[in-house]
Amino acid sequence: MTDCFEIAVKELYSLIDYEKLTNPGPYGTTESHLEQFRKVLEDRGNPQFKYPVIHIAGSKGKGSTAAVCESILRASGYKTGLYTSPHLVDIRERIKIDGKAISKEVFASKILEMTAYAKQIGLQKGYRTVFEILTASAFEIFAEAGIEAAVIECGLGGKLDATNVLRPAVTVITTVGLDHTEILGKTIEEIALDKADIMRPEIPVVLGVQNEKAAKTLNDFAEARGAKPFGQIGKNAIVENIRSTKAGVKYNLCFGGKKYSDLKTPLLGRFQAYNSATAVVTILAFRNTGLKISDKAIREGLAKVSWPGRMQLFKTSPEILVDGAHSPMAVEALLDSVREIWPKRPIITVFGANRDKDIQGMINPLAEFSKALVLTRFNWPRAAETVDIEGMLDNPKTPIGRTETLAEALEWAKKEAAGDDLIIITGSLYLVGEALKLLGYSIE
Repeated sequence: MTDCFEIAVKELYSLIDYEKLTNPGPYGTTESHLEQFRKVLEDRGNPQFKYPVIHIAGSKGKGSTAAVCESILRASGYKTGLYTSPHLVDIRERIKIDGKAISKEVFASKILEMTAYAKQIGLQKGYRTVFEILTASAFEIFAEAGIEAAVIECGLGGKLDATNVLRPAVTVITTVGLDHTEILGKTIEEIALDKADIMRPEIPVVLGVQNEKAAKTLNDFAEARGAKPFGQIGKNAIVENIRSTKAGVKYNLCFGGKKYSDLKTPLLGRFQAYNSATAVVTILAFRNTGLKISDKAIREGLAKVSWPGRMQLFKTSPEILVDGAHSPMAVEALLDSVREIWPKRPIITVFGANRDKDIQGMINPLAEFSKALVLTRFNWPRAAETVDIEGMLDNPKTPIGRTETLAEALEWAKKEAAGDDLIIITGSLYLVGEALKLLGYSIE
């Protein structure tokens, strides 16, 4: 079956892959065809309507929020489906049932079926991208497995994202920031408007922490569409008394006239208090639709959640922290968390990024914070060259290294490390994926 799995992956990537920015190829154009995708799903029996769904969009924290929601639902005894992107070490991570990546057998069987279907009707129907195939496959795999609740994360934006064909029970918009500006818009308002399109009339909406412009755009859109605002972190859902340590985060949540004291999650970083609180409020909205979810299950799901590659600490010598921060906003959150958890530890940073990201906005705060910095590449078509990254440094005052591979970068960092130094690997989820492989992480 390994051969079948590899064949399936090859077949999948013979289609258009916007994550790699490949040539559009024979199955369509560069335009998005959401209506055609809906017709494809109708032809296949609309599997996405066979279970209740939490649908999540946002610039920052949507993956963590999705993972917490799924963990709480599983702790409540429900058979769950979780669909996220991108993957870190194995494409099967994107489609999970009961918290575990689907098997190679299930993946191969469904992907081969769906790619054959796409190549048969793709040109006529507009069904021709890797993400569409994965999305439709996830919907069908979940339906065939008999899941009882799904958590679906948008891939990019909201309005034209392939996941925006759902009839969600709850919609969620996590923190909106300036990311994918070449696609979604140049301003916070434009980006928020794109993500807001997953809202549905009469369906509860949960908002994560938002700045004033994003909050106004999202709330105005909700009112215009007839969606039902349920909770907004920082407005009617208050997170307080945050305690962030190397063991995770504890906090209190005040919402709906009730105080949830000492909620705790093993996810690292103060920002995870806000992400997980967004998930808790989402679950409370989901509970209102008739699901049986106890406060005990909420606490249990929070306490057991796992979300690799985000502030993930490897207790090697020296210790290594990997984090998929890939925007200035995410880097700021990473640095704030490191300062709080490890206030006196010297930092050596390993950095690589995609060339379409705001590299300058990320690399300069990291360089200022680090005692040494090594720039590297990862095996991805959009990866920036190290010489170009170095050219974006304003006034580097720390030792700078450049390597062509992450393995070489880690060796460089380890040689520079002394005593209690902490090595941070960040800048891209694709770089983090390579780091997890080097550090022995496996999904099995």
